[in-house]
Amino acid sequence: KKSRYHLEITIKESDKMHLYKFNAFAKHINDNVKKKIVKLNNKIFIAYRWAVSNKNLWESLNNLGCTPKKSLTLTFPKKEFFSNEKLIIPFIRGYFDGDGCISYHCNNKNICNASILLVGTKNVLENIAKTFNFKKYRIVKKGNAYQICFNVQDSFNFIKEIYNNASIYLDRKFNRANLFLNNNNAVRKSDLLDY
Repeated sequence: KKSRYHLEITIKESDKMHLYKFNAFAKHINDNVKKKIVKLNNKIFIAYRWAVSNKNLWESLNNLGCTPKKSLTLTFPKKEFFSNEKLIIPFIRGYFDGDGCISYHCNNKNICNASILLVGTKNVLENIAKTFNFKKYRIVKKGNAYQICFNVQDSFNFIKEIYNNASIYLDRKFNRANLFLNNNNAVRKSDLLDY
C-alpha cells in the first residue's frame, strides 16, 4: 500500500518462528510478529505476519526490485546487484523459501525422490535454472504466474547446492531437504508424512 509505505511478510502458522528470527535480525524493538486470519478458496487459515510502515525501507526495497506483488513482477537481479557472487545462491534459497516447495515422486515400493517446484515470473525461473546450469526443466503458465519443475537429479542437486553451508533458511523446508540429503535422495514415503 504505497500511500502508507507498508511492508508485510505473511507466513503460515507452522513457520512463525522464521518471523521471530527476522524480527531479531531487523533489530525491531517490539515483538512485531502478529497472528492473522487468512481466507483463501473459502477456507480459513491461521497465519502470522511481520509488518512495518516505513517510507525509507519501502522505497529502498522497491528501488531494488522488491515491488508490490513481487511474485508476479520480479526480474532476476543482474550479477552487479550482489556485492559478492557467492550471495546469488542465498538469494535463490530465500526466493525458494517464499515461492518454492520440495515435493516428491515415489516408485511402486514407496521409495521417494525429491521434486522441486518454484513459482514466479518466467524471467526469474529461467535465470534460476541457468544459475545451476540445468538443461532439462519445464516452465508452464499457472494463472498469473509461471511454474518451473526440475527432474529428479536436478531437484536433488538444487537442494544440495542451496543448503550447502547455509545458516538462514525456513526450518520446515530445510528439515525436509535434509531427509533427502541424508538418504541420498531415496526416502521412504512413511518418513515424509510428518513434513
